[in-house]
Amino acid sequence: MFRIVKELPEIPYAEHFMQMNAYLHIFNKEEGVIAYFDNDGNEVEFIVPRNEALYRETIRRVRILHKLLKNGVVPVVEPSNMCITCPYNELCYYPSEDKERMGFWSRGRWSELRKQGSSSSREEKV
Repeated sequence: MFRIVKELPEIPYAEHFMQMNAYLHIFNKEEGVIAYFDNDGNEVEFIVPRNEALYRETIRRVRILHKLLKNGVVPVVEPSNMCITCPYNELCYYPSEDKERMGFWSRGRWSELRKQGSSSSREEKV
């Protein structure tokens, strides 16, 4: 997987790591490579091993996203490294001490939707 970045990272970005892990499972491979390139032509590569626990977490998150969208709830964007320089950063996030109201949990609505559906361990298949 190739990515162009402003500055070469010391470790792979989390979203790229998760994406590569999903690819490894889809194509039944044991490891993959994420290569980052900066504008000066420098590059760094990371070998990413297949990880079952991360894949299960990715599937869990996909099911949550599916349920939110199916119920007409717009999920809140999770922060990424690109958010730091985004001029619209403040529109995506709002301050809150309530941890359930931040991030992927769609401002607290996930707990309501979870009660409506089947048990948390056997959610609808995507």
